[in-house]
Amino acid sequence: MRTHPDVLDALDYPSRIPSLPWRVDVPGVEVGAPDGALQWPHFHVDGNVFPTWNGANCFIQCGNQVCVVLDQHNIMDWAIGGIDMSMGKYAGIDCIQYVDLTWRRVETCLILIACLYLFLWSFPQARPPSLRDRAGRRWLLALLCLCWGMEIGFKCASRTGIYLLNPCHITTAIQIYLLSAPPSKTVTALFRLHLNYLNGPLLALIFYETETRVLPLEAAVYWLQHGLMLIVPSYLLRLGGVYTVEPVKTIQWNVLAYSLLVAYHFTVLQGVSLLTNVNMNHIMCPLEADPFRGQLFRTAVFFHQGLLCPTVCKAYVLLANYFLIKFN
Repeated sequence: MRTHPDVLDALDYPSRIPSLPWRVDVPGVEVGAPDGALQWPHFHVDGNVFPTWNGANCFIQCGNQVCVVLDQHNIMDWAIGGIDMSMGKYAGIDCIQYVDLTWRRVETCLILIACLYLFLWSFPQARPPSLRDRAGRRWLLALLCLCWGMEIGFKCASRTGIYLLNPCHITTAIQIYLLSAPPSKTVTALFRLHLNYLNGPLLALIFYETETRVLPLEAAVYWLQHGLMLIVPSYLLRLGGVYTVEPVKTIQWNVLAYSLLVAYHFTVLQGVSLLTNVNMNHIMCPLEADPFRGQLFRTAVFFHQGLLCPTVCKAYVLLANYFLIKFN
């Protein structure tokens, strides 16, 4: 494949290397590089890959007319190197700047204050009981670990490891802990909290996004992982012991779980998005089909997910208990 001569001339200039970061003016392309001495084997422009000069450990990724040099041995390359920055709903500067900067700061502060209030109100009232545990979950633990291990492998192979910070992967990690940890109040607390995050896999199965999963079995693992996330809690409810829930009429655990979830989005995921230009769990810009699309879409999400999370949690527990009683 032919290399763009202007780009190659711009890159093949050793005196530029010590002065990184630097930017090179190339017709139609803006090139930028992080600090450090780099070597370049190939280079992406508008989805096309071009070989460059002395080939080894780096590539240049372009999106939205911005090219970034990434070291293949650098953690950031492993985390975001495979993400197509030209796909606006997943990444890119236009997505990150979708919400006005001033409003984003105000909105973040207001929602985090609301989360703090919800946390302080619910935490003192959310106390797990001391209960005993029962065995019989090793096979499910092995299957879930195998599935999540494959997913991590796919993320490493496609250089999209940053997505492991998304809530569904965090919930999977919690479920692995619940299946493997000895009985304790911590297990009961995490079990009750994570039930409020089951709207995530449910929505992922209904509004699935698998167009970027091109590796063999990668899409199948997507379905398997989210399916297991809905199966594991019902199995743990059947075991009983430390896997118990609060009375249906109480909401302390629901409020506590939701305050933690929103705080995670507006601190960790928003911070990572601003650092990487990757739209983590759509925290920076909405989907095109989002009915609440606009400057207030995140505020709308705060309220409608505040209703959906506890609703799905309560409905799941009621249905699980119904089928457990019916078929026990």
